Amino acid sequence: MHHQRIVLNGPEPGLLAAAAALGAAGATPVAADPPRFVWTVPRAGPLEALAARHPDVVFGVERFAALGATFEHLIVHGAEVTLLARRSFVEDDDEETTASPPVPASSRLAVLATRRVAALERAARAVAAEPTAFGPATGTTLDDALLVAPALGRLAAVAGDPLDDDRPSPQALSALRALGAVGLTVGATCDGPACDAELEFERAWRLARAHACAGDDPFADDERPDWPDWLMFVLSCGAGVIEACAGSLHRGPPGAIPVHHEHYATADEQLERAAALLTITTIQALALFAPRQERDT
Repeated sequence: MHHQRIVLNGPEPGLLAAAAALGAAGATPVAADPPRFVWTVPRAGPLEALAARHPDVVFGVERFAALGATFEHLIVHGAEVTLLARRSFVEDDDEETTASPPVPASSRLAVLATRRVAALERAARAVAAEPTAFGPATGTTLDDALLVAPALGRLAAVAGDPLDDDRPSPQALSALRALGAVGLTVGATCDGPACDAELEFERAWRLARAHACAGDDPFADDERPDWPDWLMFVLSCGAGVIEACAGSLHRGPPGAIPVHHEHYATADEQLERAAALLTITTIQALALFAPRQERDT
């Protein structure tokens, strides 16, 4: 699936016609001034075809493929497509890296790498399949904290004594999936989505980023993962989200905000990063501790 957020610009008659065409094609209106839509399609291409039929309207687009490695910003004006940026969800290090020699496809390392990729994808899709959870209607970071805390409690309640067994129970894996989904929702609300459809776009964007970062992290390569260690990782990430919620709720005085913005991450940025780390860690844990029949496929 390809997720797209579209902003229209142009003369009013053309805007009305293009907006109507987008709605008829299945896009969901998000805002009216300027017209903004989100549109999920099975394959890339329908937007360009639609824009070509409305040459007096400029389509500003940000889009990405579900669980893809990159996202794009582009302008579509009639039949002309201008790619403004294509970026990876995983930030590149500035340090020089030495290229590794190719690994034969039949080698044990290649087989393990293929299984790892498949396990991470299954884990990410399992998190996405969890029902979307929302806090109370006030929409504050206190609501976010009250959303995360019960999910952490449910995980703690079913974790049992992790030292008795080296793998989590099915109930613990279910609680992990739910916790990862909560992390997606908390992160997505940081950008203030205008409606449920835009919230789903933000959740899908963060899921793709978390999936890419989970695979890029060397911790995901652990061939003999220790459940107590990973349980502690997940719990600490959840606690980090709650701490970031408190920091965002109790902001500094207005005079200190410009300096804080210039030199440090804002409270909202810290919350978004904490929520992203929670989702990344739950995806990694789900991939590492999947039932054996899933790990062997």
